[in-house]
Amino acid sequence: MQARDMRKGRWPSYARIVVTKRCSLRCTFCHREGTPESTAGRAMSLPCAEAVAGALARLGFRKIKLLGGEPLVMAEVVEVVRCLRRAMPTADLSAISNGAVEPARLRGCVEAGMNRLNVSVHGWSPEALGHNGGKACHYAWRQENLAWIMRRALPLKLNYVVSEDSNFEDLNGLLSWAADKPVVVGVLNDLNQPGFGSEALLALLRELRPGRPVARVEEDVDSLSTRRLSWPDGLEVEVKDQRLGAVAPWRHCDGCPARARCGEGIFAVRVDPDGALRLCMDRPELRSDAWSPGEGAAALAERWGAFIEEARR
Repeated sequence: MQARDMRKGRWPSYARIVVTKRCSLRCTFCHREGTPESTAGRAMSLPCAEAVAGALARLGFRKIKLLGGEPLVMAEVVEVVRCLRRAMPTADLSAISNGAVEPARLRGCVEAGMNRLNVSVHGWSPEALGHNGGKACHYAWRQENLAWIMRRALPLKLNYVVSEDSNFEDLNGLLSWAADKPVVVGVLNDLNQPGFGSEALLALLRELRPGRPVARVEEDVDSLSTRRLSWPDGLEVEVKDQRLGAVAPWRHCDGCPARARCGEGIFAVRVDPDGALRLCMDRPELRSDAWSPGEGAAALAERWGAFIEEARR
């Protein structure tokens, strides 16, 4: 696979907004998007969300994901989606959710303008989900939500994090279920185990799934390309085999002590619940000041723009 040109100097167009740190599950591999613990108990306010939405629109961002924690447990998440869609009518607006939320909340987000969903599968079977804190209601809600999304024909990706000690039969159960469904399964390595990378994932998939898949490069103009595998039975699997540490898009990457173990498979900036912009999960100092009450979208965009520009030099 040939990597695209991702040299320093590229302006980011993909933002991941952490709206809350609360979550209904307790997954051991959760990295909380690198958000400082000082924000752990807070959710993004609506005035902050309105300023963030306007600033991202002014800066040319076009791909937005809501994250947590679990973003759909935030009481005002539907209003956050609505204000983002109002500010960015043509943006790719989605969320990364565990799916184990009340169906009304998910449907409200779609009606407000969310156009697709990534579901993080933290255990496919009820028993496996239970190991990560899932209850019977969480499993039922997730399955109902998946069925509803497919009926609506919304783009759907199911992400499954794999480590060296994972329950591979549980993963295989998900792969078998997905084979005749209009979904893509993203198989991700645990970022806490950098030695278990894309080649190990590909070897595992060859072991679990019979037949020779067709492989192709899936480009993402806003992030890093991925490898897409298609099996004869209809199964579609995505594996991230580009790493941000090798690409080094920011000037801060040169000489970075975390670069050798940087397993990040996307190129995106983060926005914390307090309205601060971050360039990297592993470098807490690469973070702007938080949003100030009363700071409008134009002022925030100017401040963020200068922060990004400095990192591109």
